[in-house]
This record gives sequence, C-alpha cells and structure tokens, in this order.
Amino acid sequence: SERSLIIKAIQQNDFLNRLDEEQINMMVECLSWDECNQGKVIIREGSEGDTLYIVADGELNVTQAGRYLRTLTRGDVFGELAILYNCKRTATVTDLPHFAKSRNRPSVWTFNRASEWWDVIVPGFTNTQWLENFRKSEETFIHLCNKLRPAMERRDTNFRVCVLKRKE
Repeated sequence: SERSLIIKAIQQNDFLNRLDEEQINMMVECLSWDECNQGKVIIREGSEGDTLYIVADGELNVTQAGRYLRTLTRGDVFGELAILYNCKRTATVTDLPHFAKSRNRPSVWTFNRASEWWDVIVPGFTNTQWLENFRKSEETFIHLCNKLRPAMERRDTNFRVCVLKRKE
C-alpha cells in the first residue's frame, strides 16, 4: 500500500529513521500528493526550503553545481535537510525530460515544515528524544542554529550577487 511505502521510506532515511511510530504516523497524516509537470524544478540548489519530498512515482534527476548525481525513484526521500536543519537546498531536483511518450509523469508526496513538524511534533520531544533525533540537547541545537544562521543567510559574494526568489 502507499502508506506502507511511505513509512518504509521514512524508516530507511538516515535523518528520519530515529522518529518513533507515533511521530511517523503524524508525519504520514500531514503528507500531500503532487504531480510534477514536465521539466519542473522541484527544488533548486541554494534556495530556501521548507518541504520534504518522497517520490510516489516516476523518476527525478538530482544535480549539484550542474553535475548529475543520481536518479531518484519511487520511495526515495529528498529535501529532508531543509526540514530538520532549516538550511538551504544542497542540490537541484528536476523532472526528467519526457523522451518517451508512454512515460508516466512523476509524482511526489510532500511534507511542509509548517504543517505540524515544528509546531506539533518537536515541541513534544522529551530530552531523550532530542538526543535520539538530533544527537544533542534542545538547548545545544538552538544555540548551534543561532550561531550558524549568519553563515547561512543570503548575501552577496565575490562570485555573484545574491538572487532573491519570491515565494509562489
């Protein structure tokens, strides 16, 4: 079933596999389904991110600095770092070009950080769950986030001017 595939994908992900059964079920309940348009950029390297994705069907390309890394297929999770660590996207994920007319259009399940994760799941963490899920205490995690925030904010560099993207 679809639900079993989603749960298996979460449990096999290196960053999400420490969630307990209740947290996984809550996450599954918050998922939305979305069909990808031909050539659609799902996530863009360097952009802000607040959504995690699980490939429901089809294939997606992953590139970094314009270089091909891999192809994502059914059950693969991506975008989780932005959910967990509030960091910028580390790669670009796009729908593959449609070479064959019979190829199914890819689809994904999406989980938006604003849809429960930080508002419902994380505040309920005990000290033990903080250590299990983030390998640090809540105080240390917040301290690290505050220390890293300036380094992760958008800014002009010697290589390029910061490109601001409007949220759609």
